[in-house]
Amino acid sequence: MVDSSGGSADRPAFYALEPGGLRDWWSLLHPPYTVWHLSYVVIGASLAPDVDVRWLGETLLAFFLAMGLAAHALDELHGRPLRTKISDAVLVAVAVVGLAGAVALGIDGMKEAHEKIRRKEGSWDKAIHTARTQPQMQKEQ
Repeated sequence: MVDSSGGSADRPAFYALEPGGLRDWWSLLHPPYTVWHLSYVVIGASLAPDVDVRWLGETLLAFFLAMGLAAHALDELHGRPLRTKISDAVLVAVAVVGLAGAVALGIDGMKEAHEKIRRKEGSWDKAIHTARTQPQMQKEQ
């Protein structure tokens, strides 16, 4: 049976495969939509005057980990819209690892980016020092 979108009426999405094994992971990744949104990252980066390939790669990977893996795993955990057979524990683990990886990639290079944007060497260390000493300075006032 074919539904109005051209897909099979018994599949939850046109790209979803029959449940089980690696087919579940294909469905979970939402390939057309994940690639579509990753392309926005590339388009946005290409609008910058200087494209840093390392930062672009890290941004793509972080976005894939957070959206492609973590968000989709949490979505599947909530109501099983794709009807995968991936266990709840594995979906939670994928979400945690995906988010942790994205956060780690976001932290990597912060000093370099901060100083590049501000064009002032040492500005990151000064900002971190200020953030750490500010609570004590407020208590002294």
